[in-house]
Amino acid sequence: MAGDSDQPLSFVDTEGRISDPRRLRRLVETGLLDVRKDPSLDRLTRLAASFLGAPVSTVSLVADGHQVYPGAFGLPDEVDTPRHMPLSHSFCQYVVINDAPLIVEDVREHPVLSISPSVQQFGVLAYAGVPLHDPDGVVLGSLCVVQRRVVRWTPEQIATLHDLAASVETDLALRLRNRDVERARARLAQAIDGAAHTGFIAADRDGTVTVVNQAAEAMLGATSAELVGTWKLHHLPKLFRHAVPAVPALPAETDDAADGDVNPGAPLEQIGSGEWIVENDLGSQRILSIRLTMLHDARGENDGYVLVGNDVTAHHQTEAALHDVIGKQADAVDRLLELDRARHDFIATASHELRTPVTSILGFTELLTDGAAGDLTSDQERLLDRVDSNGKRLLHLVEDLLNLSSLEAQGPAALERSVLDATAPGIRAWKSLQPLLRGRRLQADLIVADDLPSVYGDVAQLERAIRHLLSNSVKFTPDGGSITFSIVREDDDVVFEVADTGVGIREDEHLELFDPFFRTREAQALATPGAGLGLAVVRGIVEAHGAEIDVTSLRDVGTTVRIRMPVSLTV
Repeated sequence: MAGDSDQPLSFVDTEGRISDPRRLRRLVETGLLDVRKDPSLDRLTRLAASFLGAPVSTVSLVADGHQVYPGAFGLPDEVDTPRHMPLSHSFCQYVVINDAPLIVEDVREHPVLSISPSVQQFGVLAYAGVPLHDPDGVVLGSLCVVQRRVVRWTPEQIATLHDLAASVETDLALRLRNRDVERARARLAQAIDGAAHTGFIAADRDGTVTVVNQAAEAMLGATSAELVGTWKLHHLPKLFRHAVPAVPALPAETDDAADGDVNPGAPLEQIGSGEWIVENDLGSQRILSIRLTMLHDARGENDGYVLVGNDVTAHHQTEAALHDVIGKQADAVDRLLELDRARHDFIATASHELRTPVTSILGFTELLTDGAAGDLTSDQERLLDRVDSNGKRLLHLVEDLLNLSSLEAQGPAALERSVLDATAPGIRAWKSLQPLLRGRRLQADLIVADDLPSVYGDVAQLERAIRHLLSNSVKFTPDGGSITFSIVREDDDVVFEVADTGVGIREDEHLELFDPFFRTREAQALATPGAGLGLAVVRGIVEAHGAEIDVTSLRDVGTTVRIRMPVSLTV
């Protein structure tokens, strides 16, 4: 058992971190406490389980009295359905209490964890969990993996868990940022609601105020009784401690009542508009949009003025809030793109780093098998066969990761296309299937139509896609069943079809079939080897060719997968 430092871990919440109001408020703000299942977090837990070789992985948010799993992989059905558990079963609570990793190789040896109900109820024997924080460093929960056997966790595995936790924290940060955006939108709506107020002031031909409505009284901070018959329009800015009038000056006046004659020849049109920035006695500033219009009588002579004012302070605040919202949305998009790039980079880097040592292992295995270090005993040959088989399996996984990363990053540019016989990739894939059929009682049929057109595609990639479909059929079809692979032309399509009488796929899993690292419940129950990358690679190859793929499957009846290349892609 260990954390990130030499400090001993505490298994009593002496600091009250679990019930800390700020932490609980941030949990609520993520919006994940009431979410039973979040696809993006589920994918990250699948990745954690895959890279650490664990059957169970969760994103656990520790609330007051219980914990929820918005992201999870491999949970038992009784936990996966509600996606929450009481803290009595929780190891993750101790990650939160200490705000530090909790790494346990054998739970049975721990005086506290060994009595957890999870040990007896779910067979937990090893655990590794690292903290998850919000952008302010508040610990919210943990990303963990669980084993049902004793594990000697390696530094590389713990480093991988930390890297994946950083991706989860990015997701949490984006959710919190989106909540901030929603708040900004709410403030924006309130500002718009408060902007619909118009002040109205009328004045006679010499500019003396004659009418003031309530909105204008509020704007000017003076009553109608104080203004009417006493104040003139050009005096109104004096009501404010500070003002920047943008209203055109009325005809030259003095303080004498006789002054203020208006040019009788002024045209019948609006003669001024602008804004006043005003400040009251408390120092609060408002922005008034002013529109001044001269009125004319029937003879075209000046008959008075109308001053219309709108408090546009909220409008200006709305603009500022809108810019803030746009900025936050742009930032959220940038963070999502950054997260996607990080995912691509992580997969590509990890795969490249794995391929070199795996290739070396396979090379030395071949040398040993050929007798480079002397004759081998039968037991040694058997063990080397096991090393070679698993090494090739790992190399295929690495190649799938690299291929998927390349297809997602480059799309059609990742292909090396040429004109080729439509049967070529299918026949090559069918031949590579034969070793998998040895020792199996399966009826395997190949149907190839005559006079198929040539196609324009990448023969190696198309072979890879078809090979994945065929190997899936072999893995998931029990002995006594059948597999049929056909290459035919239907209307304007060349169709590659793989049909089997296997275990089939549950209807509620169809939409996730092509997601990277997704494995059906049947695959997990049967412990069928695989990382859940095959169909994701197939989809990437098919889409890069501009083709289509569809799946028809019924539980305990079988599965049919069809790749359709339209005539526009044939030659």
